[in-house]
Amino acid sequence: MLRRILIIGAVVMFIAAAAYLFYGGSPKSEKAGKRLYNIGIIDPDPPLKPAADGLRDRLKELGYREGVDVSYVVIPAGKSVAETETQITAALSSPLDLIFSSGIINARAAKNVTASSAPDLPVIFAVVSNPVENKLVASLASSGNNITGVSPNNDLIVGKRIELFRNLFPGLRRVIFLWNDPITTGVGEVRSVASALGLALVERRVANAKEIDEFLASFTPAKGDGFVRATDAVNAQRAAQFLQWALDHRVPLSGTNVGDTEKGAFMSYGANYYNLGRQAAVLAHKILREGKKPSDLPIEPPAALELTLNKKTAALLGVDISSEQASVVDRIIED
Repeated sequence: MLRRILIIGAVVMFIAAAAYLFYGGSPKSEKAGKRLYNIGIIDPDPPLKPAADGLRDRLKELGYREGVDVSYVVIPAGKSVAETETQITAALSSPLDLIFSSGIINARAAKNVTASSAPDLPVIFAVVSNPVENKLVASLASSGNNITGVSPNNDLIVGKRIELFRNLFPGLRRVIFLWNDPITTGVGEVRSVASALGLALVERRVANAKEIDEFLASFTPAKGDGFVRATDAVNAQRAAQFLQWALDHRVPLSGTNVGDTEKGAFMSYGANYYNLGRQAAVLAHKILREGKKPSDLPIEPPAALELTLNKKTAALLGVDISSEQASVVDRIIED
């Protein structure tokens, strides 16, 4: 009898130990979501980097400690969709729980690779305008796939950007607009609003960054010109060159977000890319910890739009900003 009791006790202890190792050997439990998540971040062009910073900061606030709850894997971005696909494919050799991308090229690459190699791997994008016509998602309400994200809606607000530009620079007579992607830039809206405001429009479709360089080297601006930077991947590659050209030629430049204004653009109107990253972090949390699928989470518009003005640049350009004009500006950069 004693031997039988000892044998039963040993079996019970073995089962209990096995259960602990299988279900409770890691901190908390898988059900509680307490484990290390690997997030791949596709490294974007400099103008888009604030979105990744916002994602990291907000996830930290939500309790994701780097090295404990989350590990970030930086995936180099290529100059084209194909090059970026190669980098993403290489990154998939190690387990990833989610991919975060900024910009249309990176988002397209992430969609293409995961569709064929990892259809259940969640992808969250930020700073991608018009994701439906860009064929990233089926609709704003539900992507119908493994993707969700936050859009700055630049294609929809570019007309308002021009209106605000003229309000802050009443001397505006002609808009200069170089564009590559008609879907993300809203070039049709640019044409419509410029015409309605009685502004001349110098527009040119550029195939690559080299064509931007050639235009800037040969174009002679006139009094009353204003440059509106388009929101596509090609223009993002030359954000710094646009700014320097505008300052050198004393031409007011309208950027797309506060990051441009902080670097010296006359003004900007649009979503704060850092805040878009913070919004994306909440989507990531819902997927990682709450078990939501990307298709369950609608594509989000920006939580807010900002009109920003660089006071130093305005003074350099000889543009006087009245108190009435300043009253509608959300943020004034003093230096």
